[in-house]
Amino acid sequence: MKKFFLLALLIGFPSPLLADSTSGYKKMDSCLVDGDYNIKYILAKKENSNSKKWGTYVCKNNVNCWTYSSGKWLSKGVSYDEANDQYEKLCGN
Repeated sequence: MKKFFLLALLIGFPSPLLADSTSGYKKMDSCLVDGDYNIKYILAKKENSNSKKWGTYVCKNNVNCWTYSSGKWLSKGVSYDEANDQYEKLCGN
């Protein structure tokens, strides 16, 4: 009985339990840094068009890493300048 309860609980979650959710943010730009792990950095903006909150997200190169929230936020809810500076440094721009 416990197994069925846990299975039903896990199926009810659209994203992994331990990942940082990307909900409410829109991907604006991304870059792939070559290396052993092919790390992907994403510059994201809060979806509300009037919002001035931005963030930088990182994950292994996975086609759906943003969709399935399989990475983590390096910064979230910060100014554009702060998020973009971090993004450009990480991408080597």
